Amino acid sequence: MKPIDTPQRESTWLDYFLPLANEIIVFFLLLLIFFPYLSTEIKTFLHRDSISKLEEFCLQTTNTKPENIKIIQFSRPRSEIKFYCLYKDKNLNLEITINQIGDNWRTSQQRNFNQPGSFFWPFYI
Repeated sequence: MKPIDTPQRESTWLDYFLPLANEIIVFFLLLLIFFPYLSTEIKTFLHRDSISKLEEFCLQTTNTKPENIKIIQFSRPRSEIKFYCLYKDKNLNLEITINQIGDNWRTSQQRNFNQPGSFFWPFYI
C-alpha cells in the first residue's frame, strides 16, 4: 500500500507573523492595564516627602485620616498635584486636585469615588 501524498503547502509570512502578533497584542494590553499603576506608584515614591502635606487636605475634606495616598499627577510648571485619598471606608475615597497660589496650596477640584457616572483610572479598591 502506498501512502497518500498530501500536497505540501509553502510556509507564508503569516505562519511566522501570527504567533508573534498574538504576543505583541498581549504585551501591549498588559502594558495598557499596568502602566498607570506603575506610574502612580513611582510618582508616589518620588514625592513621598509631600505626603504629610497632602494628608492635611484629606483631613480637611473628610475629617478622617486616610489609610493611603496615591499621587496621580505632579506638575511642577503648573504647580498642580492630583492625588487619591484612600480610606478604609470605601465611600470616603476622594480624588483631589490642588494648585499652588503664591505660597499657599488650594483645592481646585474634588471628586468622590462613589459619584454616579464618574470613572477613575487607575482604580484602587
